[in-house]
Amino acid sequence: MKSTKFVKDLREMSAEELNAKLKELKEELFTLRFQHAINQLDNPQKIVEVKKNIARVMTVLSEKNAEGGKVMTEERNLRKTRVGRVVSDKMNKTVVIA
Repeated sequence: MKSTKFVKDLREMSAEELNAKLKELKEELFTLRFQHAINQLDNPQKIVEVKKNIARVMTVLSEKNAEGGKVMTEERNLRKTRVGRVVSDKMNKTVVIA
């Protein structure tokens, strides 16, 4: 089966290679969606296949993250935000992290 070989190849890659592969697949998905929107896509099933491959890459990345080292995707590093509530005294606003 093609997907098992793909996953085996992914598990052999380093975190940097996986991030590059993830970026490449997301660009391919964007291109496919664009082609689909203007009715130039020959095989719409290709979109589903690319989405599944993105999920496979993200799964392998999270497995590597769980193994020990801090291996996070570049995308997740950019999304770190603080969650809390804002306490306001009309002019001064303070973020309280709970």
